[in-house]
Amino acid sequence: MVQADSLPLNVSGSLEPLSQSPVGGYDTELSSTEELDRLSSKRGTLASQVTTCRSVLSPVQRLPNELLLRIFECCRPDAYKKLIPASPAEEVDRISHRHLLQLAQVSSLWHLIVMQAPKLWSHIVFNATLWDQCDFRVATLFDLLEVALKRGQDHDLKLKVALIPEYAESLLKLLTKHAHRWQHVHIWSRTGVENGHYLSNATGRLARLEKLQLAGWWKDAEALQTAPALTEVTLSGSVKRLPPLPWAQIQKCTYRRVGLKGRRSAYLALRALALAPKTTAFTFDLNLTECEADEGWDFEITSDVPQIAFGLTVDNAARVGQLFDCLTLPSLQSLSLYHAVHTTTPVWCTEQFFCLAERSGFAQNLKRLSIHVEVSEMDLLRSLKVLPRLEHLVLMDCPDVEPVVTDGLLQALVRVPDVPCLLPHLRFLSLRSVLAFTDSVYTEFVVSRVHSLCTGDGHVSFKAYLWWRSEQKRAAPWEMVKELRKLVAQGVLIFNYGQG
Repeated sequence: MVQADSLPLNVSGSLEPLSQSPVGGYDTELSSTEELDRLSSKRGTLASQVTTCRSVLSPVQRLPNELLLRIFECCRPDAYKKLIPASPAEEVDRISHRHLLQLAQVSSLWHLIVMQAPKLWSHIVFNATLWDQCDFRVATLFDLLEVALKRGQDHDLKLKVALIPEYAESLLKLLTKHAHRWQHVHIWSRTGVENGHYLSNATGRLARLEKLQLAGWWKDAEALQTAPALTEVTLSGSVKRLPPLPWAQIQKCTYRRVGLKGRRSAYLALRALALAPKTTAFTFDLNLTECEADEGWDFEITSDVPQIAFGLTVDNAARVGQLFDCLTLPSLQSLSLYHAVHTTTPVWCTEQFFCLAERSGFAQNLKRLSIHVEVSEMDLLRSLKVLPRLEHLVLMDCPDVEPVVTDGLLQALVRVPDVPCLLPHLRFLSLRSVLAFTDSVYTEFVVSRVHSLCTGDGHVSFKAYLWWRSEQKRAAPWEMVKELRKLVAQGVLIFNYGQG
């Protein structure tokens, strides 16, 4: 064995150079590396602090929380606002309020604002007809919906929902837990499915409800009868029975896409007029194409509503007369008739209008009339003669028929001092025309009305709107417009015009 303290001379000589190698140099380099790591760490810390400072000083960080909240409200995608069209992916996004979750990930401040702002979570829109197509289980969608409702806390709630029979009961039970928050509510369900009884949990808890839109059948929705703030209602779908609403307080009612399949459905729809008080403005969108052509409406509806607009879809031009025959409207101040869908154009029925006007007292009460159906110049002039208190008149030339806005009409409306004229109280005329009149006659009419109403104090005395259709019979009347704008500059005329 070789002892450690007695190496052979030849081995000892060979180890001599190793004992003199620069090990200390490696120590120095290792020390430099440790210093580099320390400096790198310190640099990273300083860089992070600089980034934080820059973030704090950025303009967006200096915005008040109230302004940030308003900006976040405006970030709601359009797909979140409408029931349809929407894809299954968009359905999941709007139930979860994905846009809010994304905003909450930007910074701790934004997260705090989003999660502590019930207003942001108080717009609920979903379409359950898409749920079976989503990538998530229906139970998960229910959970997401419940989380959004809870985050809304006690803030006024706006609902827009579409139901299907499979989930209607569970969804309405979840939603009615928050019935005390309902402010604006739109519920769609399929025609023929009665869901009204599922609203029973909302009974006596609808103190904030102001606007309600229902589609489908809701005849058993007794909970809706007690909603003291409800003033605006929109109903749509087929008529079976009117929902039980607090009709005495409704101020605005719209009936959309009402398919009348006979005398009874016509009566059920129009009966809402009789239930409404004097303060209610009604709009009816009536589909009369499925009514029997020879079936008479042997019922009468009397109503004190002040304003009615009828949008008509017809297959028989005489349907307007059938409608006029069943109504008595002694408090009516505004009547509008328009073509809802481009099928057969409804025709103004003059004789039936005379009877309606006489039994309703239009000569004393009617102040606004809008006619967007087919009417001849002669029939229009005859009808206007029984409306001496009319102040507001809207007319339209219908396609493919003789125009009604003609020199004959305008000349009849010219106001001559101390001479009886048609519609002496007229203050507003809106025309949608194919320009089948001459500019000089229209100018004469407008100037005569301005002068007859002018009080000398420089206030606007007359309003004239002129829109020419794409089917216009001549060039646009720019010279006439230029002339009438002089009256606008004097402050005695409001004149809007253009193609439309």
